[in-house]
Amino acid sequence: MKRIVALAALLCAAAACAPAEQGNSRNSNVVATNTNVAATPAASPAATGDAELVALDKEIWEAIKSKNWDAFASHLADDAITINDSGIYDKAQAVAGLKGFDLTEYTLSDTKVVHLDADAAVLTYTTRVKSTYEGKASPETPSRETTVFAKRGGKWLAIAHLETYAQQPPATPGASPGNTNSAPSNTNAAATAASPAATAAPPPANVTEAEKQVWDMLKAKNWDGFAGFLTSDFVEVEPDGVYDKAGSVEGVKRVDFSTATLGDFREVKLDADASILTYVVKGRGKDWPPKGMRHTSAWVNRGGKWQAAFHQGLVIK
Repeated sequence: MKRIVALAALLCAAAACAPAEQGNSRNSNVVATNTNVAATPAASPAATGDAELVALDKEIWEAIKSKNWDAFASHLADDAITINDSGIYDKAQAVAGLKGFDLTEYTLSDTKVVHLDADAAVLTYTTRVKSTYEGKASPETPSRETTVFAKRGGKWLAIAHLETYAQQPPATPGASPGNTNSAPSNTNAAATAASPAATAAPPPANVTEAEKQVWDMLKAKNWDGFAGFLTSDFVEVEPDGVYDKAGSVEGVKRVDFSTATLGDFREVKLDADASILTYVVKGRGKDWPPKGMRHTSAWVNRGGKWQAAFHQGLVIK
């Protein structure tokens, strides 16, 4: 299915506005899920700020609709990035790329907020838009959007934005290596907490080491160890839905991660105890995307331990 990449991305970059084929962003996903468990993050101490972040995100969309590029840019941190299936783009590219985008209508729904700490949060939601790019009508496929916010100088600013186009899961199960987009298993089992013996490696010193250890757990089929790296309010965004910790843990049990290799790590610090980490995953086999996948995780240090609070994966075009 042909579509315009990132047509509704808040931080759409110029190179992201060319037609590209719809992909399955659940291939080899580090937090791939196959259960129809809707994510319902537990309220955090900062939950009272949810309305503020939702309103702020709406302001960004209104700036795009009115083509007020100065207002749009003012909501972005200087180190803000866009992550989509054609690459990673900086603030200047994001602003430039949107100038050919004409947004006429949009709706935002299914909003969820995960607070990493008092100064960093992840906002996920579903969008439907009517728009054109350089005079050509854009497909109206709904997409699952994510905006990561952080406080800089006492002001909430957008640090990262991701997008995954929505799709329904297949009617029949049968995940194969590198492809976890199988039918929901209707499993609602709680994630098993990791015990000290489940994690042989020393505690990771940074988020890159933590992400690598997560993949080591997946390759070893150490599900307890994997679960131990996820926060209780963990959220995963995928084409066929938004999932909680239990759904993610159940989903990875159906995947063969043995051929996965990781590279091209890039970290954007949100504050002293929270970061966004994006990287590329490649694997062998017919079900792995030819150019691999770009994965993004939000990590937070809680009580001296690095844990993942959010994850989203995109097929590289």
